[in-house]
Amino acid sequence: MINPEILGGLKSAMLRGESVKQAMISFYNAGYKKQDIEDSAKTLLQLQQPVQQPVQQAQPVNEKYPKYIPAKPVQQPVKISQKVSNYGIPRTKKQPKKIIQKPKPVSQPQKVSNYGTPPTKPKGKIAILILVFLLLFLLGILVSVFFFKEELIDFFNKLFS
Repeated sequence: MINPEILGGLKSAMLRGESVKQAMISFYNAGYKKQDIEDSAKTLLQLQQPVQQPVQQAQPVNEKYPKYIPAKPVQQPVKISQKVSNYGIPRTKKQPKKIIQKPKPVSQPQKVSNYGTPPTKPKGKIAILILVFLLLFLLGILVSVFFFKEELIDFFNKLFS
């Protein structure tokens, strides 16, 4: 199926001086379907075939300079069945292998958690003891208010009357 975007892109690439083959590879790398690219390229090449035009009559001799009309060069059709490498570059020469360097091993492993290490003693023992003592003291006051509420009410009535 002819894709108008591909057809327009191929025309634009040819006007910029690229070959049809290079433009096709660009569209293939951009993610277009191979069949759509091939169909559009065939259509473009068929449109560019020169149509036989009637022979122009000779111009009069009295002109000082004859008009020069350049002929458009006809491009040869591209073989689309040529194998393309993984990177979209035609395989013409043996490509050198890329050398991939392995990362250097880390001398000490990184610690993500403290799992498996003995637990450490808490550093704030004094703070914990003070907070426990304060909690027990406040609980004692609460219990005494509960048991001696009548005596406390009498005490505050005498104090403010």
